[in-house]
Order: sequence, then structure tokens, then C-alpha cells
Amino acid sequence: EAWMKVTLPKQEEMNDACRRVLAHAGLVLLCWQWMSTPCRKIVCKATALTADQRQFWAGFYREAFAEFALHNNLDEDACDIEVEAELAEDEEPVEKQQGESVRVLCGLGGGKDSLVAWLLSTRQPRVASVDWLYVDDGGDEYENSKRLQGVVKKAGGTTFLAKHDFSELTESTYRTPCGHPWAALCAFDGVAVASLLGYDGFVVGHERSAAEGNGVFFGGREVNHQFDKSLKWEAALRDYLGRLSSISYVSPLQPLWDLQVAGVFCLEDALRPFYSLFRSCNDSGDCDQWCGACAKCAFVFCALSAFRDDASRIFHGVDLYGEPDMIPFFDELVGSEKAMDCVGTARETALALALARRRRKVIGVALAAFTDGNVRHAHLLIERGPAASAPAWWDQNVLESLDSVKALAALHAQIEEESSRGTYVNRLCAALPTEPVDPSGWTRRSDGQ
Repeated sequence: EAWMKVTLPKQEEMNDACRRVLAHAGLVLLCWQWMSTPCRKIVCKATALTADQRQFWAGFYREAFAEFALHNNLDEDACDIEVEAELAEDEEPVEKQQGESVRVLCGLGGGKDSLVAWLLSTRQPRVASVDWLYVDDGGDEYENSKRLQGVVKKAGGTTFLAKHDFSELTESTYRTPCGHPWAALCAFDGVAVASLLGYDGFVVGHERSAAEGNGVFFGGREVNHQFDKSLKWEAALRDYLGRLSSISYVSPLQPLWDLQVAGVFCLEDALRPFYSLFRSCNDSGDCDQWCGACAKCAFVFCALSAFRDDASRIFHGVDLYGEPDMIPFFDELVGSEKAMDCVGTARETALALALARRRRKVIGVALAAFTDGNVRHAHLLIERGPAASAPAWWDQNVLESLDSVKALAALHAQIEEESSRGTYVNRLCAALPTEPVDPSGWTRRSDGQ
């Protein structure tokens, strides 16, 4: 048996909507237990489920367990889980009742995506207040993090915590846990807390790049480390949550590539105070640190250096493009198999590398290895994907009104003009000496990526 223990913000009493959402949230948390004791059948005793809800969870587990099953060499049908529960009757979506003034709860992740989502929330004409929710895995992360507290201090608003206790979950001694569906858990927690505290919406910062899989397959299906951030899964989740609570689940960054989100973060004046505070490294073991030696750090450095000259500032002054040990991570980022981390696509990385070379006086070994001075895939600066369904009070046009979005369009136009004239040269690098490059141990790519 697995029990969910979570501490929510203090309130005089639990309301029905919050209780309903939490009963279903346990089916997400169950993934942590499953990875220690994989099984073929899950019995839900916390709540009854409709036939559609059981189907939803069966599909969820196929996606959620795929990375773990691949990594631990499980049978190809290991992710085909039977979900058993008392049969519930189908229910209509809960009616959403919002006045002219809307209160929003925004997920606090500490990275650039949640900050851009927060900015869009604050610019909404009908949104009166924006507060924060941080989902904690039991280590008092928020209380011990100067960066997270610094973000909230600069942004304003109140921070609420949903603190999970994983101490009683069994840990596997012979398998490696991986691929935990953290975004899904945050979604259920966010809607539960918003229901408890009387908010109208829960806002997350999930972008378009998350929908692209990792280029490896298990049981005939492509593995996607970020499947629970994808537009397709969010659509199913939004329908599911809408039958439990009136809270709107809002995901405003879905039309944008990860690199576009980085562009907004780097170029929008209102977000500049957060540049020294954000952090999204998963390997440092510290909410306040970047490890500077993983695929996530490599991609963030790429994305930032495409638009700013001081990306090394957040990595203790180290220029990751000049570090030979980082070559394998950059190589993975532009390869056919996407890193099992929250990173952008190979095309975005290639564009970011080219944009960085376009800006820099000293190239560094990585830029010399993976760029040739030409800017490819520039359309990714302005391209839009399908937007996620949004409530009536959310104005999608706010995104396009940002000065940073206009700056990305101007950069794209400049690159296209240079390309059409055939005049583009890496102006900064052409007449200046570059760092010596030792070609041993790696090969310059020639496939256009």
C-alpha cells in the first residue's frame, strides 16, 4: 500500500473540491512507489473512477513509466498497467464562476519558464493578484533557498507550500528511479491548493519543446522525459481536472519553443532583476546552485548566450563554451537522441549556438566544434505552435504585446535580410583571434545541425 502525505497551507476547513482533487492526486504520487516495486495492477481505494478516468490513468502510466522501464531493462509490456477502482458515474465539468476580478496562483519552479508565465499573469487585464505555489518533496527546499525566496521578494505576492512526505515510500535497492512525473504532481497539487484557498486559476510554464520525445523507444512508443508538460497530455489533464474543480489550469507558454521563452526572459526589461536568481539545474542537489556539468546546464547556457553576453555570470564566471569537458553535453543536445532532461530540441540548440557565435569575440571550443558561422532554423525565433485552451479571462494577445517578443521578430528579420543578401559574416569573430582549438577527441558535425 502507498499513502500520500502532503501538508497544505493552513485553512479552517477542507472543502469538497480540494478533497476530490487530492484523492486523485495520489494516483500520480503512486509512481514513486511503483518504481521501487513494479507491478501490473493498481487498485485505487481512495476514490471511485469512471471508465474514462481509468483509461486516463492507464495511458498516463504507459508514458510515466517508459523511461524507468527502458533504463532498467524491464519487459516491453511492463508499462501496460491495469487500473482497478469502484466504478463511478460520469460527471459533467464543474461550472466555472469568475467575476471581473481574478485571483491567480502561479507555480514556482525557480527557472525562467515559471518567471515568464508569472509575467504574463501579471499583465492580464482581469487578473487582480498573482501569488505563488511551491511544491516541496520534503526537504524544506523553499525555506532553505535564498534564490527562491529572492524571486518571491522581487516579484511580490504570497508563497504557499505543498509539502510532500516521501519518507515512508519504499526505495528500490536494485533499480534506478528516473522519469518521475513531477509536472503532473504539481498540476494536481496546484489545483487542489487553488481550490482550497479560493483562487480562480493555476498557471504553469510549460513550453512547446516538451512535446518532442527523446528519440528512443520502449514497447513501440517513443519515450518522452517531459510528456506531462506536452500540449496533448495537458489537454487530457485539463478535461480531467475540470470534472473535479472549477479551477482553470492555464499553460500560456505552449505556443513557444524553449529558446523563445529564453529570449523573452533575457530581453524583457521586467525580468532582468531575476537573472541572478533563477535556477533550473536538477543535478546540483541544491536549489541555489548550478552544477555546470550536465545537459540542462549546457542547454540553459546555450539559450542565454544566444541573447546575452554574460551567461557565464550564473556559472561562477565560467564560460561553458570554453570547457572541453562540456563537449559531450553539447554534442548530445544537437544529436538525434534528446537528453533525458528538461531541455530544448536539437534545432533550437543549433540555432542558439549560431546566435551565440554571432555575438561573441572569442568563440570557444564548443562553438568552433558545432557552428560554422551560418545561422540555421532562424524561423524558430518567431514560429508559434497551437495554444493551450485558456479561460475567458485570459488574454492570449498579451504575449504578442511584449517588447521582448517584438525584439525576437526584429532579430529574425535581420538574420533573414542578411541571408537573402548573402552578406552574413560572423562580424565579431572574422577579424579577431579565436581560442586555439584541439580537434582530437571530437569531430565537427557536417549534417547541418
